[in-house]
Amino acid sequence: MSNTDVINPRRFQLLRTVIPRTENIVSVVILGALALLIIWVATTRDNYDPAFRDIAPELLAKSEADRKLYVPPLKRLADSTPGTQTAAAVPALGLFPGSIVSDGWAIASRVREFDADTLFEKINGEAPKFTKQGFQSLHYVVLASTATDEEIGIELFDQGDKGGSLGIFSDHQSATSQVENANGVTFFRTSIGAIGRRGQYFFRIIGDADTETVQSKAVQIATAMQALRADSEESPPGLALLANGMGVDPQRISFQKANVFKFDFANDFWFGKISDDSNARLFAHEAKSPDEASDLQTRLLDDLGFDLEVVTEADDHTILLHGFLKNYFALGVSDEWVFGVENAESPEDAADAIAKFTEILNGEN
Repeated sequence: MSNTDVINPRRFQLLRTVIPRTENIVSVVILGALALLIIWVATTRDNYDPAFRDIAPELLAKSEADRKLYVPPLKRLADSTPGTQTAAAVPALGLFPGSIVSDGWAIASRVREFDADTLFEKINGEAPKFTKQGFQSLHYVVLASTATDEEIGIELFDQGDKGGSLGIFSDHQSATSQVENANGVTFFRTSIGAIGRRGQYFFRIIGDADTETVQSKAVQIATAMQALRADSEESPPGLALLANGMGVDPQRISFQKANVFKFDFANDFWFGKISDDSNARLFAHEAKSPDEASDLQTRLLDDLGFDLEVVTEADDHTILLHGFLKNYFALGVSDEWVFGVENAESPEDAADAIAKFTEILNGEN
């Protein structure tokens, strides 16, 4: 058994009986050098020469213009007439609408761009949330008020398509968010800015102060985003199915591009919350073929079976019960569509949703 005593009871023993001459000589040299250093510090501590470090009196006697110690480099010639700016003096705005520079606000930084490899440099831990939703690029600029010195940062994300921007926008919404629409721009206000989307673009406007000036400018910037080139005005099929077919308010529709239901094989699902008073959400996914849709339904049922109990099973749909939450999950398939409802309050509500989905899809065919 090993000895765990902290204090070793054995007495110290000197194992070396001879100290080499070289070691003695080196020790004496080091001690002598330290002694000389101490003597030098003690004898020279008061020998301060002002001329060694201070500016010479002759230089101080010269005028301020003549005694500059640093001469700045030459700058490029520019028109200094008040109220005018050359094109080189105004930073390029890139994708940002030109109307954001107004009302006494000016560009305070160059436009910075980030791709999928550098996105973490700007938003660090948030990057995976955007890349999973089809992130393409991020454009960032800062505006400053010439009157109050307040600043506003604008993050403009290109998410590839309408589904990607809608998915990110839905992640930022809360139960208290009041969504507004202005000429194709959807946004909601925050205490220090605004968050919104247009087409494939998602944006965040973040001020450095909770003031009326910042809030007013944030709304103006959000409205100006209508100048962004939007993708096709035609709604994606999943969005159209929920909004036009199932009657879901477009403001309650969201999109999840990856890891749907926490399964890495489930992607590109549209969700629609039935009402603000209920947690029930309809969902729909368009597969590339009926066989692919059937395979996806089978995989979902296999994995959901670990947590949910089958209540009703038919050829084209299955209704399951969550044993702990006591709500219902229904999953159906029709041609290339996989659809259903989650968090339904009763099996009747789940069956009604499946029946309505089936009726609409069969009517389209």
